[in-house]
Amino acid sequence: MRVLVPIDGSEYSMKALEKGKEIAEKYNGEIILTNIQKRIVSRPKPMSMDYDIGKFIEDDPNILHERGQQVLEKGLEKLKGSSVKVAICLLIGDPAEEILECAKRNEADMIVIGSLGLTGISKFLMGSVSSKVVNNAHIPVMVVKKND
Repeated sequence: MRVLVPIDGSEYSMKALEKGKEIAEKYNGEIILTNIQKRIVSRPKPMSMDYDIGKFIEDDPNILHERGQQVLEKGLEKLKGSSVKVAICLLIGDPAEEILECAKRNEADMIVIGSLGLTGISKFLMGSVSSKVVNNAHIPVMVVKKND
């Protein structure tokens, strides 16, 4: 069984990683640990603004790759001591689209994803990324809440 687990460093994604690890161990499977960095292209500041918002938006692929590596290393730490084989997938793009494409490319049997990510602010709604993945995946998706 190949279980894709996207992580962003949030508590929700780390909880999903724990659940994905349990499933992979139970079925002598593999985890495809993935992180997607969303690249946002900054625009020139409007004349009316006193500050350049571009300074607050990161679009340098090297920095995004570095950030993604840090998140993946945090995930690998959680998997230390496990017998589960781990593949790494670091991508830059739209998170939901890249998760689905990574699952397809790596022939994942299942996706285990946190209900909310770093941008999650509501305790009643599923995050937009997990919602898009659930609605567009062609394989089973397990959505893990922080308290599961």
